[in-house]
Amino acid sequence: MPRYVQAFLFGALSAASLPLGAVLGVWLRPSSRVIAGVMSLGAGALLAALTLELVGPALDRAGFAPLALGIAGGCAAFTLLNAALERQGAFMRKAATAAHYVRRRKYRHLRGVIGKLSRVDMLRRLPPHEVQGIAPHVQERSFPAGAVVFHQGDPGDSLYLIESGSVAIIRHDNDAATTLAVLGEGDTFGEMALLSGEPRTADAVAVDAVRAWRIGKDDFDRLLRASPALEQAVVSLADERKGTPARDPHPDDWAASAADHLDPAALRPTRVEIHHTVQEHGGHASAALAIWLGACLDGAGEAVVIGATTIGAGVSLPLVGGVLLANLPESMSSAAAMSRQGAGKGRILAMWLSLVVVTGIAAGAGNLLLTGASPALFALLEGAAAGAMLAMAAQTMLPEAFELGGGAAIGVLTVAGFLAAIFIRSLNGTPGH
Repeated sequence: MPRYVQAFLFGALSAASLPLGAVLGVWLRPSSRVIAGVMSLGAGALLAALTLELVGPALDRAGFAPLALGIAGGCAAFTLLNAALERQGAFMRKAATAAHYVRRRKYRHLRGVIGKLSRVDMLRRLPPHEVQGIAPHVQERSFPAGAVVFHQGDPGDSLYLIESGSVAIIRHDNDAATTLAVLGEGDTFGEMALLSGEPRTADAVAVDAVRAWRIGKDDFDRLLRASPALEQAVVSLADERKGTPARDPHPDDWAASAADHLDPAALRPTRVEIHHTVQEHGGHASAALAIWLGACLDGAGEAVVIGATTIGAGVSLPLVGGVLLANLPESMSSAAAMSRQGAGKGRILAMWLSLVVVTGIAAGAGNLLLTGASPALFALLEGAAAGAMLAMAAQTMLPEAFELGGGAAIGVLTVAGFLAAIFIRSLNGTPGH
């Protein structure tokens, strides 16, 4: 049998657990803890296999330099391609990647909100580490031309920051109306309402279509009660308004400091936020293709290296076994997530069956490309595959196990998988290349 055909068969074998995992994930619906446990075992086995079957032999053949260059390149390639695919919807293939995507989006949103708040003189005097308590309560509002934002005499219940458009501040005295100011982008009005709550002293009317950010006094007062530091800062601000205001920090400096103080716990997405984000992207035509390409990317490095191991005396069974075990929870988790998103069972199964064929082709290509390669080139490409696999385990497999609630068992099961791969390696002897 030609070596590249052998490589195709072993590559396909390593991916045979993908459709099996999809069936288990969609029809049997294993618990998150079960998936997390199998994911941890697979990650440990994969880490041991790539260390023993890729990194060690490549280091012996060609030394450190080509191996290190390959690992760095493989890691960079995986990271960049994975990020590009996630932007197109591939983040939906795993719970961990979905949570990470939403977390980054929340961070960008909060940074934007903080940037808006930095334009408000009064808020810029508040302690930066307290701003994260305000940011989630900032609401976006839209007003058509001619709409009244608030009337003179209304309770002072909010502050507004103009994002776009313009607002006229108009005071009524008896039957006379006087335009006190026309405010534009970046201007604020109603800020004293957060301090005093006194009635509005003028109308605020949208001159043209206005987009604005609103902070309600109820939310602000709730934060004051929960934060003595914030309350003290507001008292100081009120006193300064009666005399000479202190010099405010620069808006950019204040915003940067406030962003640095964002609590990571505040960025953790809720299940509702993840669900809404998935629903938002699930209808995009590119999302399904991105998920499929993301799954291909997860297994590309493994397949090429499996093909490379068939060049020598025999295939690396520990590597095949490690990949086989790692692929099972990969597809279980992804298929379950896709099913929750509304994908049909037939479509899900077809996707993972197609990956078996693609993985076999990649393994066959790895055999053809590396046959006759110099030790340095072999080590470079082998290192690239190892780097991609390491990045994949670190960015998707172990975070997925944690996201699914594996807890303290993750470390134990990862070590168990690592030892299992070493045990298989001890039975298989030293593979040749």
